[in-house]
Amino acid sequence: MIRSIASAGTLAEAARQLSINHATAFRRLNRIEENLGVRLFDRSRSGYVLTPAGELAIDHAERVADELAAFENKVVGTEQTPAGTVRLTTTDTLLAGPVGSILCRFRQLYPKIDVEIVTSNTVANLERREADLALRPARNPSASLLGRRVGKIELAIYAKHGLATGLDPLTSDVLEWIGPEDSFGDPALAAWFASNEVEQRVHVRTNTLMGMLALTASGNGFSVLPTYLANSIAGLEQLSPPIPELTIDLWLLRHPALRETARIQALADFLARAFSMKPL
Repeated sequence: MIRSIASAGTLAEAARQLSINHATAFRRLNRIEENLGVRLFDRSRSGYVLTPAGELAIDHAERVADELAAFENKVVGTEQTPAGTVRLTTTDTLLAGPVGSILCRFRQLYPKIDVEIVTSNTVANLERREADLALRPARNPSASLLGRRVGKIELAIYAKHGLATGLDPLTSDVLEWIGPEDSFGDPALAAWFASNEVEQRVHVRTNTLMGMLALTASGNGFSVLPTYLANSIAGLEQLSPPIPELTIDLWLLRHPALRETARIQALADFLARAFSMKPL
């Protein structure tokens, strides 16, 4: 952490390199300085600069890192395969999309780890420790959780194949729209419908993306859907490029108390590598 900030020069850049959010990086640095009782960096508008105590900490950290690397080389292969149960919460669309096949590969590599999956669109499950890991889209994930961005989710306009040939979804009055119901819970999507003046053409609503997918596939009109899910449905046609203002980060989140648990770390690392910051 300290070496990353020193190398990057700013907390924001260090957080980006570590794939954590700014609030998590800020909290970690403050905790380190409070525990040591010294300030490791001088803060300024131009960035973070090491204090004499910080330079000493970097020196010790590099020596410790060398010792740890030597230790790991000696004990590699002696650790037992992680085992036990990991409880993962994610959305129903992600589970229906890429997560299912990713977990299949994970189970082949870690046969002693059982995975329990809870589909949920709220972070409450994780903060109450009802789940070990959360994989979900978020614009502002909770600062109380450990988090790293693992990808981006893109959304575009879709309709049943052949139903909207030659039509401009944003101007055509031929087809109606399928829209989010009030309890849908995505202000950005609701704002997009309003700003593009299609809200008045919404005559069918639902409170889930899976519902919008089903209604679109059955020919009820235009809708906005995640590309990773809709492009896998043979009967759907993508009618627009991904909509920039609806692109959202995909986060892998966990409770700080679970950072050292081997089976949870194994699944977290596997999911992060599988998504590897690519748009879905």
